[in-house]
Amino acid sequence: MTAAAIPYVTLLGQSSDSDAVRALLDRGDAGPPVLERGDVKAWLDLTSLGIGLVFADEAFLTRDETLAIGEGSLILTSIRFVAKPSNDFEPFTGPLPMGVSFSDSRADIRKTLGAPEWESDPLRKDRWRIDGTLYFANYTPSLDRLISFSAQVPDPQ
Repeated sequence: MTAAAIPYVTLLGQSSDSDAVRALLDRGDAGPPVLERGDVKAWLDLTSLGIGLVFADEAFLTRDETLAIGEGSLILTSIRFVAKPSNDFEPFTGPLPMGVSFSDSRADIRKTLGAPEWESDPLRKDRWRIDGTLYFANYTPSLDRLISFSAQVPDPQ
């Protein structure tokens, strides 16, 4: 299976040592995520695939008081897909979640996903909550194309 064919949203909530997440990390020539001292999240960029990942500490994510921060697994909580080369990223070339495309305008994506639950015109961003997953669209200044699209597990409240 190519990196572009992975159903990425199904990886959300999986541990960094699960077979599926490890396979993605291997395709991106990346080692396992590392939680820095004092942090509850670890960021890992798979620049050759055009993907950015965020992992959250299991104790933080689950609010499991029997675990100390850094004691449990790191759980994949966010996947960001990058449209074009920037900051050393190659463009993501696979299909995006929810049937959106990098060539879609803000109006196109709102037709596909409906009205966002949150929007920011100054930041050129929209957010939807669909089936418990947050989806973020970040647009060009003219709002005619996506810069990036993300799927994320909400942080615990």
